[in-house]
Amino acid sequence: MGPLPGMTTFHEFPESDLSGNIFSARSERGYGANFTIMVDVIPFSDLPAQIDFLKCNIEGAEYALVEQGLFKRVDAFVMEVHNAHCPNGRGRFRQLEEMLAMLHDEFELHQRGPLKHRWSILTGKRIVSPDAH
Repeated sequence: MGPLPGMTTFHEFPESDLSGNIFSARSERGYGANFTIMVDVIPFSDLPAQIDFLKCNIEGAEYALVEQGLFKRVDAFVMEVHNAHCPNGRGRFRQLEEMLAMLHDEFELHQRGPLKHRWSILTGKRIVSPDAH
């Protein structure tokens, strides 16, 4: 998913417990053999206007999804938030804090595990209906 339709490179890791990501091959970090494929980007405009529940496990692209406004359509979500294997490691923690701030006013948030860990779980339930905006 993304703001505009198109194609992007996806790196798959068949020998690892990590299915893949859009950031890098990461073979230098011991994730095993990988290969790349081109995948379609589904534009946000193709998604329903209202999303009751969204589950996100998008290997580090969580911030972009929130920043680009998709969560304005969402009533509740569960998100695996990634830190360690994403680009810009030090700046990544700051991005995650900013993401929490963006969601804070509209969602009751619960976090399992600190953001500085390799990953943590974030859940949210809308405080105010998106129709009230």
